[in-house]
Amino acid sequence: MKRAIFVLVFVAFLDAAGLGLVFPLFASMLFDPDCALLRPETSDTVRGIWLGALISAAPTTQMLVSSSLGSLSDRIGRKPLILSCLLFGTVAYLFAAYAVHTENLLGLLFSRICIGIPFATFGLTNAAISDISTDEGKGRGFAWINSAYGSGLAIGPLLGGVLAGNLLFAEESFVRPFIISSMLLAIAVLFVIYWLPETRKLSEEEAIEEDSLLKELKRADTKLIFLLLGTFLFTFGWVFYIEMIPVWWMSRYDLDPCEVGILFGFGSLWFVLTSTFVAGPLLKRINPLVLFEAFALFLCLSIWIVFVIDAPIAYLFEIAVQNMAAGLLFPVTAMAVSNMASADHQGKIMGIYAAAEGLGFGLSPISSGLFIGIHLMAPIAIGGLFVLIAFILAHVVRRRESLALIREKVE
Repeated sequence: MKRAIFVLVFVAFLDAAGLGLVFPLFASMLFDPDCALLRPETSDTVRGIWLGALISAAPTTQMLVSSSLGSLSDRIGRKPLILSCLLFGTVAYLFAAYAVHTENLLGLLFSRICIGIPFATFGLTNAAISDISTDEGKGRGFAWINSAYGSGLAIGPLLGGVLAGNLLFAEESFVRPFIISSMLLAIAVLFVIYWLPETRKLSEEEAIEEDSLLKELKRADTKLIFLLLGTFLFTFGWVFYIEMIPVWWMSRYDLDPCEVGILFGFGSLWFVLTSTFVAGPLLKRINPLVLFEAFALFLCLSIWIVFVIDAPIAYLFEIAVQNMAAGLLFPVTAMAVSNMASADHQGKIMGIYAAAEGLGFGLSPISSGLFIGIHLMAPIAIGGLFVLIAFILAHVVRRRESLALIREKVE
């Protein structure tokens, strides 16, 4: 199954790179008075609202559809749904390119909503990893998937800026990155068709009841609900911090957009390296609940320490440490949730897990603009607070699991 893992990781990278390619373009398009998506007299407040809507549209769709896709994949298999989502995304990016070309803002927003569907394959790829991995190898698989997504989201914005600019082309064009994103997903489609085997094996007699997200959560163990809530809170807190902190960077350190991009890339490098080379070995030896608790607290403290130490050189160290903690937490939370699901319901549970992450990614851009207007250091305070609450939930879950194990031994 090494080939299947390679294809899943490569598809995850292409999917994330496609999303990242267009991510940095929206601010330039909406706040450029020469761009006709909005009238020149449009206020910055309205432009900011549209920016938040465009950024949050895809992860919101991911949140809404991930659970249903995961449940359906338990019944019909992972490959058909991964393939369908990627095909849908290929068309959605082409529609986005057309909307940008015709300067149709509503059309661009609609395309962003649709693009959330291929991004929902995150839960499906995690479920596929669970299908083909042993208990010892599952953590390494989750680490590679998260590393692939992190790499794509790190490299994508850099390539998107180059493709949209006039460095390699005669003139600037916001349309090119969307077309390239469509091409990346088309390549992913070919890999899935020809090289990805079906990982979910169902006998003809096997049938899995399809339930709604709310019904599944009502039936779920309290520990699983706490883990999913902790996943949402950690994701929301981390995204709130890392997406809004550039405003503080520019104010505190007088960085220009290029320097901000370099600092982002520096942090992303540590995220990817940690996910790739550290998360797997740790998950092989240590209970993921213990790791969730430890690194959530570590991430919270590494964010809040900025209040005390904010020298430029020290901050380079801090941003590296923060990204290392986040790079560990994503595969750790995936492993913790997966361990609480049976083999027959991996797709459903990992779909709910992806929905929890999508909710964190989707709500953060909508709410962060309000708080950044109150105070430039709000991302540090609020981001760390949500991660701290995730730590508390992880601690509660670990304590309950420890007590359950003690009761089993006594009985």
